[in-house]
Amino acid sequence: KTMTPSSLLLGKKSSASQKSLSKKRKHASEHASSSEDVLSRVKPISFFGASALPSLAKSKIASKKSSKRNQKENVTRSRQENKDEIKAAPSSSALLLGSANEPYRKKRRIEVDGLEHQKQSSQGEASFVQKEQRNPHLDGSDMGASFLNTPSAPRVSNPTPDALSSICSKFNSIHGCMKGDNCAKRHVIVLSQRKKALVRNLSNHLTKMVAKSVEQDSGAVAAGSSGTIAPVSFWTTQQDGATAEKAVANASLPRFSDAPFIDTNTKKAIKMLFKYKHMTLVQSKTITPSHIENYLDQDYMVKAKTGSGKTLSFLIPSLQILLDTRAELSGTIYEQEKMKQISVVVLSPTRELVIQTEKEAQKLLAFHPDIKCKSIIGGTKNIQSERSNFENHFIPDILIATPGRFHDHLMNTNGFPKHLKKLKVLIMDEADQLMDQGFKDSLLEIFQFLPSRLKRQTLMLSATIPPAVKSIARQALKPKYEFINCVDEQDVETNATLTQQYMPVTLSTMLPVLYTLLDHHIKSTPKYKVIVFLPTANQAEFFSLLFQSLKMQNYAMHSKKEQSYRRRISDLFRSESHLIMFSSDVSARGVDYPDVTLILQLGLPSSMDQYVHRIGRTARAGKCGTGIILLCQYETFFWEELRKKFKKEIQALSQLEIPLATKTALNKMVEKGLFSVNQKVSDAGSRAYVSFLGFYRQFARRLQWNNEQLVNAGNQYAKYCLGLEEPTIPQRAAVNLKLDGVRGLRIMEERTA
Repeated sequence: KTMTPSSLLLGKKSSASQKSLSKKRKHASEHASSSEDVLSRVKPISFFGASALPSLAKSKIASKKSSKRNQKENVTRSRQENKDEIKAAPSSSALLLGSANEPYRKKRRIEVDGLEHQKQSSQGEASFVQKEQRNPHLDGSDMGASFLNTPSAPRVSNPTPDALSSICSKFNSIHGCMKGDNCAKRHVIVLSQRKKALVRNLSNHLTKMVAKSVEQDSGAVAAGSSGTIAPVSFWTTQQDGATAEKAVANASLPRFSDAPFIDTNTKKAIKMLFKYKHMTLVQSKTITPSHIENYLDQDYMVKAKTGSGKTLSFLIPSLQILLDTRAELSGTIYEQEKMKQISVVVLSPTRELVIQTEKEAQKLLAFHPDIKCKSIIGGTKNIQSERSNFENHFIPDILIATPGRFHDHLMNTNGFPKHLKKLKVLIMDEADQLMDQGFKDSLLEIFQFLPSRLKRQTLMLSATIPPAVKSIARQALKPKYEFINCVDEQDVETNATLTQQYMPVTLSTMLPVLYTLLDHHIKSTPKYKVIVFLPTANQAEFFSLLFQSLKMQNYAMHSKKEQSYRRRISDLFRSESHLIMFSSDVSARGVDYPDVTLILQLGLPSSMDQYVHRIGRTARAGKCGTGIILLCQYETFFWEELRKKFKKEIQALSQLEIPLATKTALNKMVEKGLFSVNQKVSDAGSRAYVSFLGFYRQFARRLQWNNEQLVNAGNQYAKYCLGLEEPTIPQRAAVNLKLDGVRGLRIMEERTA
């Protein structure tokens, strides 16, 4: 047997070759010519002018190879004659670094940032060889970038020489580079096929190493003063149930685990149940030692967007304040305090937001079994059981409530105000929405039953700060409260993946156009989920009934529905697809419905902020979505405001052209549907008519309407959209709207017994 090419190349003899030569030395000499042919096919590889082969292998090659021309001829001839021989040669020794047998190996080329890697594999052995860069001006920076730019690593460009040297030195110590720090320009990585896992480990190691070396602002690799790579922090985005790692911009945000003032059990819940590592911006500004230790000295108002982590930003410090004050009590005093006092009150504008906040609080309290949390909301029939619990001293530590139900207990539940005498923290979440829904008077009365603002901490959180919020802040917060702004004024208020569109309609075409848009979206979107927003609850209810009569399955969501129904539909809409919801603004804020594909707004929203909140229900967590608003001719002033605010971000569509035959069929179908609804629910249309008058009366000045013009517009709306030729209004409603006696308004005849 002859010595293998690999053994000759490395100057070593395999055990099999040594035995063969000791027994059959003559046989080997007879085949010297064939050995010379084999040697002639082996070309030494040089790196920067120096041979990479051991000196012994170089001497053997130098003594046995012929001229350069003969060598090339031998290689060409032997490739065909000895193909099978080379394939069959044993390869138990070290891996080949040459390229003589490359044509007979399966190759896979991978290009990364202009570098060409050649993966070679054969039975029993494998090697990764990086070919020489064709660019003669290669300075090494591209080489470093290629190793740094692994699929799971952050993208970097033009690393500094010191950083490359640091990375290469670490790389060499682990994987054994042949030329030390010179590998800044090229690496030859030799791996054994018997340890294929090293291929994955190499990528993972480089990814982790580079992830710690990305510079915070520029994204370049940074070398520390001692030559080590500076670490970079990453944080997890907490928005709509979705998570993603973001570096660079949020590298300075602290970790929950690094906050010594947060209780260990709280950290445990954050890590295990929420799976959060880093705080969001708003959390980093509210979860601080000063806000907890000096809670009686400082109130604050927070401006932050929905989905920015606001809930935990007030729950965590409030819980810590509760724990710290509990630690000061002991024995009987502690038990009495725990049984009789509410320490934290959270007021939220909607039932859905209350329920959502309670779920977050329960998760946070998972490892605090002695602390209780409870929610109370309007629209439920369990008010008597709530009163019984409060009267019998079954008092939660944290109470989350809607202002209406909380005010009801203050007024009608015996002893309830006594449980608030030692209130530590009062929180008003979504304060702007609290004002929009008319809770200002209720809040002012609630403040009268609570400890003085000097003896409690008060927090107000809001996405916007309108004058009404500033007004209530003067009543609730300490005079020198702290304002925390977490909204960049230059930020786009809507998601980048959202498509905004405006479409003009008339009252006579509104229903056919709405039906056409919904029908098209259902047929073109595999997993559609649509929310149609209307100005009032009565209008949402009527349109839901109408489209059900048109054989388009949907659900209604508004404040007049029972809470059990709202909770069931919310859970359904959150977890399923192929759904349509006709909703008032109860679904515009504070509720996370994932994967909504289309938002339709029919008529004016109550404000520009409300428009933004509505379309914010879609295009969440990086997904695409569409928002379309349908406005009649008299509502075009709002389109002008949209165009000024969003400029090129919103598209103006032409009026939808429906073929005549289709339009005729749609009109007949709509007329039939309207007749059916008014027959089944006789007062549904009348309630929607009154709601229209009440809603648009507040815009009369912007619309330049007097009372008679308002009534005339309402009558046209009732005819084309409600199917009422002669709509009527109750006498009391006419008086409340200050429309009594206006020409064109028909007063409903009172029924006699």
